[in-house]
Amino acid sequence: MATIEERLAALEKRFEDVAQLKDPPTPQKAQKKKREPNAYNKFMSGKMEELKTSRPDMKHTERFSECARQWKEQKASVTV
Repeated sequence: MATIEERLAALEKRFEDVAQLKDPPTPQKAQKKKREPNAYNKFMSGKMEELKTSRPDMKHTERFSECARQWKEQKASVTV
């Protein structure tokens, strides 16, 4: 039976082999700029934080649904 050191060395060798299989990031992916948040993203993040502090017992899915409902109501009132 192999010793722990031998088994560990074999595992490290496997990890090195797997790491070599991964493609290096392309220059385009490395330089890709993150988009600026739009109005919906800003609204949702602000409202999610508000609800998280005011109603900590609320589940995330419920919070998200409530924020989406408020966005829909706000958007309807602005366009009318």
